[in-house]
Amino acid sequence: MAGAKISASVPDRICVGIWFQRTNIHLREFFRFAQGTSKMSGLDPKKLNGLRQRLRVTDLHFQERDLNLLTLQSEGIEISMTEDGVILLSKRDADLLAGMKSLEKYYRDTLGPTINYLFSRGAPVPKTLSNLKEIFPVIVVTQNKDEQGVQAIHRLFKEDAYGSARASDVTISFSNTLSIFNVHGTSMDSEEIDELLRLSVFFRDLESQLTYYLELHRDIWDEVSRIRETPSLRSRDFPNVRNKILELTKTLSFVEARIAQMGNILEEREALISDRERARLKQLELNSFESLKADQRYVSDLWKMTEEYTEKTLDLLNTLYEDNAQRGTRILNYLLFLTVLTSFFGMNIAFPWQPEWLDEKIASYITIIAIGTISLFGYFLLTRFIDRQKFELHAKRKPPVKSQESRVQN
Repeated sequence: MAGAKISASVPDRICVGIWFQRTNIHLREFFRFAQGTSKMSGLDPKKLNGLRQRLRVTDLHFQERDLNLLTLQSEGIEISMTEDGVILLSKRDADLLAGMKSLEKYYRDTLGPTINYLFSRGAPVPKTLSNLKEIFPVIVVTQNKDEQGVQAIHRLFKEDAYGSARASDVTISFSNTLSIFNVHGTSMDSEEIDELLRLSVFFRDLESQLTYYLELHRDIWDEVSRIRETPSLRSRDFPNVRNKILELTKTLSFVEARIAQMGNILEEREALISDRERARLKQLELNSFESLKADQRYVSDLWKMTEEYTEKTLDLLNTLYEDNAQRGTRILNYLLFLTVLTSFFGMNIAFPWQPEWLDEKIASYITIIAIGTISLFGYFLLTRFIDRQKFELHAKRKPPVKSQESRVQN
């Protein structure tokens, strides 16, 4: 469905966007929640009702199309969500800085917490990923601005433009955190502009996530390598090291699924691009599908290699952990022997209710104290011995294993 033509008389539009993997199922769940027709099993009904009231949704629509779209308005903010997870918030405001702050505040305080709670059930996000900060691409949509007008917007945000790209109907000017879409004439309708904005958010955030996963791969590989290349580990350090590896495997499994989903989303996005949109993206040098697919495959291969490396390390630690447990069992057997021994001697000492107690009580005390002291001292020595005992991770020291990325560089 074609959108309305852009009029030159309307104020500039300020937008922020974010993308994270979602599906049509999530989009429909949010739509039913916003309508108030879904109970969202497993979530607190009172909290859901409070979140819904805070959204203050008006003009809610679900558009069935090749890539389903949910649109709504709230507090003068226009919001759109695609089934693959692109969220675009926009507002027409004569004061662009104030508009940007209101959009970011609305997402952080209202929309973001709502989405996080709605989809909080299921596989938990690993601690490593939960600390990932949200980065909002800031976009200004204007029309028929000359170069001075575009530069004035950059200066308003206290940034210097470092580049631009031009198509027949739109020019994009870039700075560190700002993109200005300057529409030429009225050749683009509002839907075409919004789709271009959503694609730019999608490309930027997907590339940002792949970059983050690449850095995370390096960190995890280095951390596992430090464990593997340690000549030996003390017995008492085993549980902590093993738990650290288990936490890393959770992150690996979670990210592997995310990276695989990225490939599917890229394929679907590319298949839905029209020839007109493809030509515009090529002019703007935004046709990033092939390069992003190559990046996605590269990061995916690195991630699989990292997962295999971590699993082999975990297998090694499990084997050593079992050896440690067997040593603990031997300690228990020794203590059991001491207990039996104590009982045997106990049969030959006097007790307070026996007639010979007055004659043998000193000897009985000495015997009990001696057996107890020997048992405790033996237990202390054995536990210290086990805790301090070192287990060889490899019989012969080998050079550090390099990741696939390092091999490619070499």
